[in-house]
Amino acid sequence: MDLKKIIRSHGQTISSVAEKLGITQSALSQQINNGSISFAKVEQIASICGCSPSSFLAIDGETLSHPAIICPHCGKPIELEIRAKEGK
Repeated sequence: MDLKKIIRSHGQTISSVAEKLGITQSALSQQINNGSISFAKVEQIASICGCSPSSFLAIDGETLSHPAIICPHCGKPIELEIRAKEGK
């Protein structure tokens, strides 16, 4: 998930988004770079960019159509499978 690239693709800059969030550009960059950004902050950024938070959950330009978690260490997706419980 390259938040900086996605922010720019929606016509925003890190500086302008940080200002709208009420934080400094360096604080936002640091959160993005070290992976400490919260999902709540991602939701706020998506709102500022005029898109859905799912826009930020993309791999190689393709939005995920199924639930996934991105590993904060290697950046690779951890795919999830949702199944109905047997007998229900």
